[in-house]
Amino acid sequence: METEPQTLVRRTKNTAHTSQARAMETEPQTDVRRTKDAAHTSQARAMETEPQTLVRRTKNTAHTSQARAMETEPQTLVRRTKNTAHTSQARAMETEPQTLVRRTKNTAHTSQARAMETEPQTLVRRTKNTAHTSQARAMEAEPQTLVRKNANKQSTSRKRSNETQQEIVERKTKNRRTMSTIRHCTKTIDVVIDKFLTKVRTGPDFVCTSCHRMLYRHTVVRFKPCKYTKADPDLLEKLSKHAHFSKIDGNQWVCKTCDGSITRGVMPAQATINGMELDSEPHELKCLNALERRLIALRVPFMKMVALPTGKQKCIHGPAVNVPSKVDTVCDILPRLPSECQLVPLKLKRKLSYKGHYLYDYVSPERLSNALIWLKANNSLYAHINICDDWVTNAIADDQELVMSMLEQDEPMHDSHTNEPEPTKLDANSSIALDVPTTSADISHTASSGDSISVHSQLLGQFVGEHGLVIHDVPGDGNCMFSSVSYQLQHLGHDVNASTLREMSVDYLTDNGDRYSHFVHQSVDSNDGYNADNEPLDEEDSHIASLADPEEQRLLRWGKYLRRLSDGAWGDHIALTAIANLFSLKINTFTLNRSGTNVVTVNPCGEHEVNIGLIMQYHFVGLDAPVTTPTLTNSSLACASIRHDSEVDHMTDPLW
Repeated sequence: METEPQTLVRRTKNTAHTSQARAMETEPQTDVRRTKDAAHTSQARAMETEPQTLVRRTKNTAHTSQARAMETEPQTLVRRTKNTAHTSQARAMETEPQTLVRRTKNTAHTSQARAMETEPQTLVRRTKNTAHTSQARAMEAEPQTLVRKNANKQSTSRKRSNETQQEIVERKTKNRRTMSTIRHCTKTIDVVIDKFLTKVRTGPDFVCTSCHRMLYRHTVVRFKPCKYTKADPDLLEKLSKHAHFSKIDGNQWVCKTCDGSITRGVMPAQATINGMELDSEPHELKCLNALERRLIALRVPFMKMVALPTGKQKCIHGPAVNVPSKVDTVCDILPRLPSECQLVPLKLKRKLSYKGHYLYDYVSPERLSNALIWLKANNSLYAHINICDDWVTNAIADDQELVMSMLEQDEPMHDSHTNEPEPTKLDANSSIALDVPTTSADISHTASSGDSISVHSQLLGQFVGEHGLVIHDVPGDGNCMFSSVSYQLQHLGHDVNASTLREMSVDYLTDNGDRYSHFVHQSVDSNDGYNADNEPLDEEDSHIASLADPEEQRLLRWGKYLRRLSDGAWGDHIALTAIANLFSLKINTFTLNRSGTNVVTVNPCGEHEVNIGLIMQYHFVGLDAPVTTPTLTNSSLACASIRHDSEVDHMTDPLW
């Protein structure tokens, strides 16, 4: 007839009395009590009916859940530690038949419990088990991991050795059914894409300790020397010396191919210590762009690329052909002024008769020459290459007029610029067709009068008129290139003028110096007191030329170029290319020079096409669709005629 409060008081009192009595027990008394309790419990449970057992278990489960819900975290930790120690002690005293009985009983109990689980309960249990396993393995030391894996292998072997033939068939059938379910679920394209994106989410940032390849996470495993029991200790020591630590988690990784070889105690075939280590790339080759590398390659590969029907990935269809390349021809015919002009626009065609081209870029003859010199000295395959230093003498017999024009350009002209050459055309075998003018000659006499400039403007007007364009003049104040482009940008909706466009181009070049700085040439290239820009030499030019480190020279030349461009220097090919990339423009420059007229395109893949004109290396103009026919103003003509006198200190090295 106890009330609930009375029951609670009694239980609390009994608990306190029991705790006090057990605290005073000696160890033999504790053993006697536990033995007596175990016998009493076994006797009582043997007499239980099944309903009574179910009631007892339900009651115990509810009591245990209630007690654990009220536990604090330290109490939980103490309980688990105590249980673990008690379990380890009990299992250490088990005989083999007792172990077998316990495992059989546990397996039956687990199977019965899982058979009664609902699907949500199964999901919760698996999630909980996965989290617990991950946490436990993250805290494992390497020896503990090795012990666990060996124990798992022994357990699996022991379990399978006791299997009957029917159990083996059932296990294999279940495994096949599971794999079939997994593969069936991954047949939809969305699941495949998600699975692929999950695998490549981190990118190829895991470097193999053995072969030093950069791989994805799913293709590598942790490098743990203690697990390679068959490997030679010297091999593991050498691999550890050349190990790479991941930037993501700081661990060492090894690819599955090398891991399999090391596990078998064999030297991995792709290991760097197996004579597969690559030398560092020299500066002479590292600075070359894709087109320059193609020009000095001994062989050019030809292959047909087609798109696969699923996924649209590319594959090779048919044979791949390696065509020998005439590197000597590239060295001899690639146009270079005696002052070593730094850029040549060049188109690489599969065949000279084709109208289209495969590659189009600016190449540096100086860089190509330096690369070939290094290859000739260090690569036996290039030993037969002949580099012609005195190409002018050999070229006079072929085209004396062109060579003399180029030589005149090299004379000290302190009031003019060099003209951009029409892109040199090469076929796949590096045969060069010099069918387009390369440079302009001395045109200083054309700037001596406004009438001459006016005639040239009329000639350019006739040329652009054939393309449906008319000239829009801009002020000849030293910013004409920026003014011409900004005029076109305003039509595209950009609120820019010449000053802001100059600032934006300088900022863009500053942020992308690694891409453009290689095209600023050495200023000191003559002994007549003038640099390659036809300006008097200053102390900074001499200091840069005296440095022994080419990289330091490049950085100082680039810094000087940016300062001069920011201070109002004439816009050149580098600034125009930067503007084209900054605004994604395809800029067509209609040029008029001594050799005639041509059109030079910068950034052919730009989204928006704009047109500008260049009159005799002195004055840029905008080009419009015909509305009215503008003419050059007298002020512009006057500025153009004296520009070489008033702004000689701001001259750079334009490509046009």
